[in-house]
Amino acid sequence: MPTDVIVWKDPIRDIRKEDINNMAASFTCHGQIEPIVVDWPHEEGKYEGVCGRLRYEAMKRFPGKPILARVHRFKSAREKREWQLAENLHRRDLTAIQKADAFKELYESYRDELGGVHDKHIVSTLAESLQEISGEKAPAERTIQKYIQVARELPNEVKKTVTGDGFGLRHAEQLLRLKDKPQEQLKLAESFSHSDSFGKPMSVQQLKKQVDKTLSPPPPKPPPVDTGMLFNCPVCRETYTTIHVEEGKHRLQRIEVMKTER
Repeated sequence: MPTDVIVWKDPIRDIRKEDINNMAASFTCHGQIEPIVVDWPHEEGKYEGVCGRLRYEAMKRFPGKPILARVHRFKSAREKREWQLAENLHRRDLTAIQKADAFKELYESYRDELGGVHDKHIVSTLAESLQEISGEKAPAERTIQKYIQVARELPNEVKKTVTGDGFGLRHAEQLLRLKDKPQEQLKLAESFSHSDSFGKPMSVQQLKKQVDKTLSPPPPKPPPVDTGMLFNCPVCRETYTTIHVEEGKHRLQRIEVMKTER
């Protein structure tokens, strides 16, 4: 079909110009191998694009050339989102934050549809559906639950800061440990983003050490000492405070000592 009869709404991920150029170059050499997926026409004969946005944008570089497309009659907006997520998950095109938000959106769609069902059953149904659509193994249910937790609990300000590909689920888990310290959480997110911008993203272990340091309690204050008096023993030549002196241990000579001299 011609590209001008296809419209796109709410794509999961942004498309980089560099990726479009690379796909267009591939089309020049090999042609279009895999079709895009579009929904059944519903607005003035227009088809809504669902999967394959990158291929669509690349094909627009060849005016007048039709694009190979598979037309599918989707039952709901949730089903469309499932297909988009299934495609991008296995292509590894999504960042950890994008995956988290997508899983959360799907979870909420299932929850509204199934109503009153236990959370674990919703996640299990979601995982089975993704596997059925893609034909490949879906992420473990525990992993999906962690993504949903990240989407729910990580502040938007932090999400906008850690947009690089180097930020993974395990990094997000470490930042979640600082949910009661939002300023420190954002500061560490900015530190990670800075390291990622130089091509050397902070490892999970490095981030964990920083979080541990932030959460560790301050060292205890030393007990107060009588700074006015010290005792010097002429026998063992040791200096004692009044706290450590044992009566009759030595013949002690009392001396006056200033703080600066101690």
